[in-house]
Amino acid sequence: MKLFALTFIILFGMSVDAYACRCMNPNTQSATETYNNTMVVLDAQVQLVSKGWQGSGPLATLKIKNIHKGDLEKDDDIVIQYNPNSSACGMTLKEGETYTLGLYDIRSFGTSKPRVGNYRTVNICEQMNIRHYLKETKEK
Repeated sequence: MKLFALTFIILFGMSVDAYACRCMNPNTQSATETYNNTMVVLDAQVQLVSKGWQGSGPLATLKIKNIHKGDLEKDDDIVIQYNPNSSACGMTLKEGETYTLGLYDIRSFGTSKPRVGNYRTVNICEQMNIRHYLKETKEK
């Protein structure tokens, strides 16, 4: 019985990392595909982070500094949802910091023009691909 308990602890105690987020290194093809499939790409400064409402996850108010892609206006403020859980490929946003972010409008699937508000960040692996794409295209 002790051997069974010890085996159980070892097996399940060591498998915790199996569910952690693991991103592949970006390459030109994956970066281009991610960029092309992302609705909005922008540089924005986090003005405010809040808990959000039940079921939404945390919210962040952003001041748009630069738009790489999408139908938004520079200097607009938008509110986004994001996943702060790094083991689920989320990211932490800090007030005052500026980030390059890929976003999608969770309400606009099937419409031709996204609406301001109700945006959600793409996951951290896709964020890495977007940054790689922007770096690659700037160097050319």
